[in-house]
Amino acid sequence: MAVLSAALGGCANGKISDQDTARGTVETFLAQCAAGRGTRVIETLNPSARTTLIDAGGAPRGCSTVLGASPEAWTASALRAARVRLTAFDGSTARFVVRPASGGTLPARVAVTQVSNGWQIEGPS
Repeated sequence: MAVLSAALGGCANGKISDQDTARGTVETFLAQCAAGRGTRVIETLNPSARTTLIDAGGAPRGCSTVLGASPEAWTASALRAARVRLTAFDGSTARFVVRPASGGTLPARVAVTQVSNGWQIEGPS
């Protein structure tokens, strides 16, 4: 019984929280960017962020631009190793800080907004 309760400990009602789903959107964005999968990246972005990504040349260069940095700032290895921390949540918008695992690249601030089919990352502010 202790093993079962420990395994289920993260979900009070057996559902994933909106905060976790929003975080998953950011983590998916980072993973798909690191892999250079532009089509998958676009699925995580709102229309203005999609335009930013495409104008910057797609993944992975455009991913760095979506994060509000120069195209070379976030390398594939930095995107893979990034750490995501929730800083604010109001029910329809979640704000995160994305930090590189090691120094060199400044942390990025990312806003994720709930839409009819899930969560989408907003473009750089």
